[in-house]
Amino acid sequence: MKKNRILGFLCAILILLGTNLSAQTGVGKLAGKIIDSETKEPLIGANVIIMNTDLGAASDINGDYYILNITPGTYDVKASYVGYGSKTLKEIRVVAGITRELNIELTSGIALDEIVITDKKMFEEKATNTVKVVDAEEINKLPVRGVSNIASLQSGVVMAEGSGGADGNATLNVRGGRGNEVLYIIDGIPQNNILSGTNAAQVSNYAIEQMSFQVGGYEAKYGQAQSGIINVTTKSGSPNYSVFADVVSSSFTDDYGYNIYSATFGGPFIPGNAKHTLFVSGERGWYQDADPSAIDIKFPSIGKEYTAKPNNSAGTWRFSGKTYHSFGSLTARFGANINTRNGRQYIHSYAKNNSEFFPEFDQNNYSFSGKISHTLSNSTFYNITAGFRSYYFEQYDPHFKDDLFAYGDSSRLAALGATISRDGQRVLYDENDIFWNFGRVNNLYSKNQNDAMTLDLDLTSQFNNHLLEIGFGGSYNIVRFYSIGPVGLMTPAVQALPTEEEKFVNLQPSVFGYDVTGRTKTGINDANKDFRPKTPLFAYGYIQDRFELEDLVLNLGLRVDYFDTRTDILANPALPYAGGSDPQNFDPGDFKQKESELEFSPRIGLGFPVTDNTVFHAQYGRFVQQPALNDLYSGIYDYIVFKTMSPQYVIDGRIKSEETIQYEIGLRQSFGNSAALNITAFYKNIKGLVNRTNNYFQRTPGGESIQYIAPNNSDFGTTKGVALSL
Repeated sequence: MKKNRILGFLCAILILLGTNLSAQTGVGKLAGKIIDSETKEPLIGANVIIMNTDLGAASDINGDYYILNITPGTYDVKASYVGYGSKTLKEIRVVAGITRELNIELTSGIALDEIVITDKKMFEEKATNTVKVVDAEEINKLPVRGVSNIASLQSGVVMAEGSGGADGNATLNVRGGRGNEVLYIIDGIPQNNILSGTNAAQVSNYAIEQMSFQVGGYEAKYGQAQSGIINVTTKSGSPNYSVFADVVSSSFTDDYGYNIYSATFGGPFIPGNAKHTLFVSGERGWYQDADPSAIDIKFPSIGKEYTAKPNNSAGTWRFSGKTYHSFGSLTARFGANINTRNGRQYIHSYAKNNSEFFPEFDQNNYSFSGKISHTLSNSTFYNITAGFRSYYFEQYDPHFKDDLFAYGDSSRLAALGATISRDGQRVLYDENDIFWNFGRVNNLYSKNQNDAMTLDLDLTSQFNNHLLEIGFGGSYNIVRFYSIGPVGLMTPAVQALPTEEEKFVNLQPSVFGYDVTGRTKTGINDANKDFRPKTPLFAYGYIQDRFELEDLVLNLGLRVDYFDTRTDILANPALPYAGGSDPQNFDPGDFKQKESELEFSPRIGLGFPVTDNTVFHAQYGRFVQQPALNDLYSGIYDYIVFKTMSPQYVIDGRIKSEETIQYEIGLRQSFGNSAALNITAFYKNIKGLVNRTNNYFQRTPGGESIQYIAPNNSDFGTTKGVALSL
């Protein structure tokens, strides 16, 4: 079975790719025509260079030129020709996956270099989908911080109320989609945690060179997202040294204690040498109330009133850095993005008497990337991008942390001023049976870790008016999870068990990737396979052709996705333990390996630049995404409820990938250099979304049908709308 799945995937990739590979990292293109300012005749052999880079080109017999493999950002471009005055055009913005058209007129005769400050483009006229680009200058002017908060300002995007707070990432719902349908990419490395589908990575506003947000449809190089792509390019440094520091604090003006301290440093390794540069950024955030409420919190019965939530502080550290190295036709970039976050989970029923026991959590995300780019000729280049990302989350009681036996220990609670009747119990409600008394412990200790290794390769070549891209990429993940209700460890019945291992087994934690106590990580080759971490393997390939004429852009692509979650699931959830040799208990015959998935997704985009100020576009695409794997993965103890009770909720392993088919048509119209109107109509057909549904099982064939709730691909729908922005 496993060999057949791998063979099927390899065959599909070979058919799609031939012998070439590519990635889902994005670079831009600069193209245009060089002409004489008076005669309007094309200039043959004129030079065009991007300042402070090794990128450049010469115009052909028609005066046309193009420059490929440009890292997204804002550049100065210089054009020169023998017998003509040179011209430098400043602040030219280049966006990933989009051609920036830049036509230049040169004046004959000996003249000083002419410097032209170009107007900011109101939109990308060569785009075939809805894309909003924000560069460093614009970001510094915005009144919000954080990638998700910047993205939420766009039309068709709704930020889920109460999500993110002051210290985290907000949940974005794009055109009626769910919050985990947006993919975050930082310097070519996807940041979403595959266990929950969410993103924990953050970047300081001062470290962002450019952020592009593709809403709805996007090119075949992008996948694992049904609603949108947020692509962040961080700064790389420049030939000149720069130092910046910034402090924002509300500690002296309100009770919320919003504090952010930022600093950056950039410049060359060797003074004046633009071939080897670095940029580093550090940011400390500390918040007295990480999730401020719009109204005060009042408890008249005890005379308490809070403007800021009590014991709801949080702290963050954000570090990012990138180095750039140029060796002629070969360049290398190495980057890191590090985030740590410590905070509290607000529980309103604790707020009156028990806020000291709000659960505490640590959330860390470490991302490292390396990219090598090799230009084979002025029309062909390839990139190799490798990345490693490690995500860790742990939730615990703030007093006892990972000392799990203390959660239900009456003596440990008494030392804090709380009283319970005996070990293994918890503090009860107050006299009104609404709010918990002091000392109530949240009966959950949980942690999970996701390590992801990615490798992407790309080959891009310009052939006449066709920009051909062929690509391949993949990620190998190691996923660990542990969750337990630790208060029960101190009950007399559990304490009577002879070994520590038996005590934990009695509580039946949900676990994989750790031992039963949660203290020790297990390996992928651990002797007891029931506790091994999960190791999903995802891969993709695509082929894409962007055909560009003066008044037409046609973007055609085909993507293939391979999803192998590499886990055992119930062979027959309707008869969960009747398939093996023991009809009364679970044994290996009751499980099977989940089948892999192979999905093909066509993408079509059309752009009609009628003028520089008027552009029509249309787009169609199929978008496939694996659901959050916490709705698929189970530990060995999670199935015991089938034997002991009528389970309220259990994961039976039946979910598969979700699908969205989207159509879009739009008009972009600019009015001078100060305003633009964007109108887009869209239609989305969505199916296979995961939700909880009622299911039935029998303990023996023909026996009683017992109800349980499990994740299933049960939800579907259509979304129609019009997005308007001015």
